[in-house]
Amino acid sequence: ITGTVWNADGSAPLAYANVQFEAFATREHVGSVCADEHGAYGQVLPFGTYAVSARGDVGCGSGLYITAEYWPEQSSPDAAQPVVLRSEQPLVDGIDFSLQEGGAIAGIIYEEDGTTPVAGACVNASSTAPEWTDAGGWCCTGDDGTFTFGHLPAGAYYLTSDGNCQDANPFLVQEWYATT
Repeated sequence: ITGTVWNADGSAPLAYANVQFEAFATREHVGSVCADEHGAYGQVLPFGTYAVSARGDVGCGSGLYITAEYWPEQSSPDAAQPVVLRSEQPLVDGIDFSLQEGGAIAGIIYEEDGTTPVAGACVNASSTAPEWTDAGGWCCTGDDGTFTFGHLPAGAYYLTSDGNCQDANPFLVQEWYATT
């Protein structure tokens, strides 16, 4: 599967974006690749049906917060179109992306004393809470209580933290926070 990752208006390639491949039926991650300095990428995969997505990624060297997109131009994996590799068509080219600049939300979860960080807390972001029809992401805090959501479109988000989501902190309760 090959293609190019472009900026939002298609006028310039996005270097070092991360392109990910999931089994279409199960959403199991099967591989990822970093686009080159010209935004081009290619990944050899076994015959099968895949969902393909792209995003900015510090790990690939882009250092950008770019909104995640599933092919073709969808924000949700449920709306992604399948990309099929089979013996009659072992190469699928033109799986291109046009990505929007995004932003990030970062913070630290503390215990009630305001100084003790909470490790292993789950943090969720949504633009439609409490319905959660548009989840912006999910992450876990590190040992120092920090978390970061990248690849978020501009907008207002609700955050919720659950200190005991992994049975790590059984005496902590869930909290909500709204930010813009």
